[in-house]
Amino acid sequence: MLAALLVLAVLAGPVAGLWWWRHPTVYQSAAQAWSVGGGETFPVDGEPMSIGMTWFRDPRPGESVTLHAAAPHVLVNTAEATVTFSVCQVAGRSSISSVRGDLRRRCSKLLPIKDTRLALTYQHPRRQMLMTITPTRPGVVKIQGMDLTYSYRHQSGTQRVGEYAWFRYR
Repeated sequence: MLAALLVLAVLAGPVAGLWWWRHPTVYQSAAQAWSVGGGETFPVDGEPMSIGMTWFRDPRPGESVTLHAAAPHVLVNTAEATVTFSVCQVAGRSSISSVRGDLRRRCSKLLPIKDTRLALTYQHPRRQMLMTITPTRPGVVKIQGMDLTYSYRHQSGTQRVGEYAWFRYR
């Protein structure tokens, strides 16, 4: 019995360490996020809706994450919307909650997700990750955040983060 407990204790440490290494938690989880849209209705007119998706728990000056990939956690998509991700070099001093239409007024640059670094600070200039929804027909879009794969210090893995987005299109 004691030997079995000893073996279990020896195995539990590496398993817990492996889990920690593959599950970074820099960002606020999608379960704690706000809701954007609330079922608000928009026309299907080619105008995309972009939503700020990454809100870190605490500012960490001098530290950053490296993004690798993002995938939306789609609950409903009867509007057959395309969902893309990008990193916005924020043009002003405020963050982007949501913006409909062209991002050029709000972003001085738009960067791809893969291998882009995001500083963990709100200082200017700052980068923010965006999810952009573009419907192709009338319907409903509900997205519960995204699965974001990134590296932070010695951790590299996936965390479900971001806003709950709910829009109707006519």
